[in-house]
Amino acid sequence: MKLCIPTEDSGGLDARVCAHFGSAPFFTVVDTESEVIELLNNQNVSHSHGDCTPVSSIDSQKVDAVVCGGLGKRALMRMQQSGFEVYLSRSQSVREVVAEQKAGTLHKARVEEACGGHSHGGGSGCGEGHGQRQRHRD
Repeated sequence: MKLCIPTEDSGGLDARVCAHFGSAPFFTVVDTESEVIELLNNQNVSHSHGDCTPVSSIDSQKVDAVVCGGLGKRALMRMQQSGFEVYLSRSQSVREVVAEQKAGTLHKARVEEACGGHSHGGGSGCGEGHGQRQRHRD
């Protein structure tokens, strides 16, 4: 399975998962079978609320699913309408997300779990609404 994971750095399997999809500086695309990694810069990292276009950022990568700590309702709906599976995870690294996928323990995202807005400033994670712990940059 080919996963797209929003990350805060370019550390490959050890990259730190970004708490919110649209705010991630990078998208780490990993094939869970071969663990081959591709790194994408998020060209849409700076956007107004509701203007995030996540599908256009990752569509050319032919990913099967997106795994993140949180994302907005519109972004979630757009990804689902485009055929992407979307999962929420508390994992801190890409390696941990891959392990969750292999174990079958990823949590499929639901619209009612989506984040309500861009109140994620100061490095805090999305935390509210879907049981995710808040993450802070060190």
